[in-house]
Amino acid sequence: MDKIYEDLSILQIKILSLIAWTDGEISVEERQFYQNMVQVSPCSDETKQTLLQYIEKSPSLDDIFKSLSGIPKEIVTSVLRNAYAIALADGKISEQEIDIIDKIAMKLGVDEKMIPIFHKWLELSYQVELIETKLFNTHF
Repeated sequence: MDKIYEDLSILQIKILSLIAWTDGEISVEERQFYQNMVQVSPCSDETKQTLLQYIEKSPSLDDIFKSLSGIPKEIVTSVLRNAYAIALADGKISEQEIDIIDKIAMKLGVDEKMIPIFHKWLELSYQVELIETKLFNTHF
């Protein structure tokens, strides 16, 4: 596998772990979403085992920020949509989860003035994912 692609997959999964733990607990739904994302990732089995450890202890936001430079825009959108999806996996999204997602978005280039529009984009993207799941029997 291409090293850059694997690094981006690892980063995305680490962000999912951070979001899942932001409210101080990880729900059954968040755990299942996270485990599914690890399993469908293109990473090696050894890397997947390492990533599964983050379900018990997530990386820090500073660790995430160190890995964010130079990410292609198409990957940025996927990372942010998946972060929102795991935040909603338990049926509710906390202020802490939104705050972390906003910080990551701004670090990835979303202007702070655009955050309300960014939130609307996340909501609409999530709804599209739900519709695609029903139409094509796919999963996040």
